Amino acid sequence: MKEPESETIIFELTNRRNALERVLLHFSHLEKETKRLSENKYEVKLRYDRQDETEMVIRILSFGPVIRVTHPSRFINLLKERIEKQGKLATFFPGENV
Repeated sequence: MKEPESETIIFELTNRRNALERVLLHFSHLEKETKRLSENKYEVKLRYDRQDETEMVIRILSFGPVIRVTHPSRFINLLKERIEKQGKLATFFPGENV
């Protein structure tokens, strides 16, 4: 069975430091749906090409704690794996005495 060519991720966004505006501009080329949950909290659904998944992981992580991905769990696992890899790299400093 052929995998879908596009995926949808859903995340909650806390609108601090113009995060909503930044996210909408950053992902302006993607199909999206935004729903207000409270005064400064939003739910955003982004549809992206599956072949761009690694780039999407990096781009989502670049927003830091203002974004919390809620679906799908497969994408959440990709985020966790990326964070773990970055954590391992951060503990290695060439030329430093350990």
